Amino acid sequence: TTILNKHLPTNHPIKRRMVQERTGTMKGKGITEIVPTMDEDSETEVKGMLNPTIQMNKTMKHINWLLLLIFFTACNNNEVFHDSKLLPEEGWYKENVMQFDYLANDTSSVFNIIVDIRNNHEYPYQNFWIFVQSTSPDSIVYKDTLECVLADNYGRWIGKASGSLFHLPVLFMREIKFPQTGHYQFDIAQGMRNDTLIGIHEVGLRIEKVEE
Repeated sequence: TTILNKHLPTNHPIKRRMVQERTGTMKGKGITEIVPTMDEDSETEVKGMLNPTIQMNKTMKHINWLLLLIFFTACNNNEVFHDSKLLPEEGWYKENVMQFDYLANDTSSVFNIIVDIRNNHEYPYQNFWIFVQSTSPDSIVYKDTLECVLADNYGRWIGKASGSLFHLPVLFMREIKFPQTGHYQFDIAQGMRNDTLIGIHEVGLRIEKVEE
């Protein structure tokens, strides 16, 4: 169990890019602020991915980790918070930040924090970068960058289909404890190069209590 920290397998479909770390203290607990960045070739288009040299075992590793996450979240219905935001039909503007506010009153239990992404067929890329910022009641800011793989190497959407939408749960923080009670703010922004990004229908945030 960690305090506002997380651990993901290196072959998980959600990968982090970290350039600089700043370590501080929060009531005796170590915290790390991640300054996000993106590689020049970090956006991969869905079109043209039918490459016969692709190794399927890499894709299957991504899918297997995703199935484990979907199974885990399906089995754990102990939601203490769930909110979602619909994006405009014309697209997600880069300056449009999704804000989620959570009132924490339990500092002893363990929680998972999950970002829910719903995309449609108009989304033009295989991956999806998001910037996530959390602010604690005492104004400590934590920043992270997540790369979410929405499609496999053959252009097939990985998320669970529901009509024309595909739902992908992204594990943002695993088995964390809130260090203090009060209001926590989570801000999510799209990190793609598009000023207006099409194809993302909805973004949500879930906090689930983990059974010990």
